[in-house]
Amino acid sequence: MACSWRGPSCYPTGTGRSRPPPSRHAAIRLPQLRRERGRAAPPHQPWEQIEDLRCGLSELEIDPRIDGERLGVWGISYGGGHALITGAIDARARCVVATVPAIDNFESQRRVHGQIGFRKLRQALLDDRRNRFVVSAATIWEVSIKRRTGRLDFEGDLIAACLANAFDLLPISAAHAELAGALPLHHTDPFDRMLIAQAKTESLVLLTQDRKMAMYEVPVLG
Repeated sequence: MACSWRGPSCYPTGTGRSRPPPSRHAAIRLPQLRRERGRAAPPHQPWEQIEDLRCGLSELEIDPRIDGERLGVWGISYGGGHALITGAIDARARCVVATVPAIDNFESQRRVHGQIGFRKLRQALLDDRRNRFVVSAATIWEVSIKRRTGRLDFEGDLIAACLANAFDLLPISAAHAELAGALPLHHTDPFDRMLIAQAKTESLVLLTQDRKMAMYEVPVLG
């Protein structure tokens, strides 16, 4: 089950975070929003959320208590659009129910806000995009190592500190890893090379005092 944009969510049955189904007939409400160690409102990544639904089908398919030939997907609003896509690309979903699905959110928002209000909304989204602060998973990794070895004094939860300051968290993808390995050897530090690769891939400005970063033709602030 996929809920709406801001709807509640819980984890799939069988992960130890929810009760097991009482019989062979069960409904699983998947996390429509990915949680990162207690994050209340993670970034909305539609294809990752659709992957959540497909993972839920995988879990139900192998559960001996469930009839794997009678799986379905239900979604409402934002999740309704995901349910439709999941049914189109995953043959295991034998039944799809989409309640008031949000298929074209751009058009929906334009109608809801009106022309003037929508223009203001688009400008606000653009301003927010220009003022994003992103913390790489590579930075979290490096800071955690340095704290463990006593080279850095930092109290508390790293991820919680980032979220408390409204910083977005940037995971490391296969594309990031490939580019980091292919970069010229101006800089040999693996963490810095990853940051450069991510800045190039995601069109970000690096906040650093390391002048070697500029040798990679990536925007640098610091």
